[in-house]
Amino acid sequence: MQILQELESLIPPLSNEEFKQLERNILEEGIRDPLITWNGILIDGHNRYRIAQEHDLNYETLEKEFENINRVKEWMIHNQFGRRNLSNYQRSVLALQLEDVFREKAKESKSDKVSYFRQTGEVLPILAKPDTRKEIAKIANVSHGTLDKVKVIQANATTEVKEKLNTGEMSINEAYKEIKKEEKIEERKEDIKKQLKDIESGKLPELWGKYEVI
Repeated sequence: MQILQELESLIPPLSNEEFKQLERNILEEGIRDPLITWNGILIDGHNRYRIAQEHDLNYETLEKEFENINRVKEWMIHNQFGRRNLSNYQRSVLALQLEDVFREKAKESKSDKVSYFRQTGEVLPILAKPDTRKEIAKIANVSHGTLDKVKVIQANATTEVKEKLNTGEMSINEAYKEIKKEEKIEERKEDIKKQLKDIESGKLPELWGKYEVI
């Protein structure tokens, strides 16, 4: 069985306590549900597989068919929403990974239309472009505002902050405010650098009106 990091990384990791509880359950009851694969690649049951390997346990597999890896990713993400108690942060992170999937689907659709035109000479109707942001927020069951904040967090937050969000030690709003605060500090630093350059270049009089009191 093959493990593909590209697919395994899609799934939010279990906390230490969640993993230990799963391990206890499996040692008591065995692996009841089959591990699901696609072309021999594991797409569901990574934690169960890890436990099975560590304890030399038997398990069954179920092979599923998908058109391509993007369809696999879409299935994996939707599958997680239906089986785990995820926080708004985790749901948002998971759903945001569908952006690339939807982008690839759009490319596939465009390519299919071109192929169809070349084969038949007919032009397929142009459908309204879906609102990806709205669709992803709906899938995650969070507001657009929450999704936008998480997107900023994922692009700028440290690993430590993300870990706190995963464990519930920090809220989305707290992390977002912290990032915005750091951005303002950096903006002030850049502004001060610019002012110093202006002073050095003889533009000091222009700044007097702005900074009358120090």
